[in-house]
Amino acid sequence: MKAVGAVLLVLALGAAILVGGWLGGWWLKEESVNRNSQINNDSYARQTALTEEIVDLHTQIADLDVRAAGDVTPEQKTLILTQRASLVNNLCSAFDQTTGTATLPTDIYTFTAQEC
Repeated sequence: MKAVGAVLLVLALGAAILVGGWLGGWWLKEESVNRNSQINNDSYARQTALTEEIVDLHTQIADLDVRAAGDVTPEQKTLILTQRASLVNNLCSAFDQTTGTATLPTDIYTFTAQEC
């Protein structure tokens, strides 16, 4: 009887080690993926791309501001302002992802302080 109990204990312990190892490996892989993602987002190339995107979006928003201030119908103005709001949202999202490794023009910092 003791031999059967010992065998069952060894089998249960082996199963627990296998399941624990599988879950631990899964957790470690997830942590590795998250860390690699963070490293990639902090990279100079990613930050430079975000900076270029922000500058481009800021230019598009400024163009829409000029168009909205011009001679347009109320319907056109509504469409322009809706498009502007979408671009501001995109700019603010990109700005939130920056880490400060790439510098932006001063007017963009002023813009984000007011709009984001």
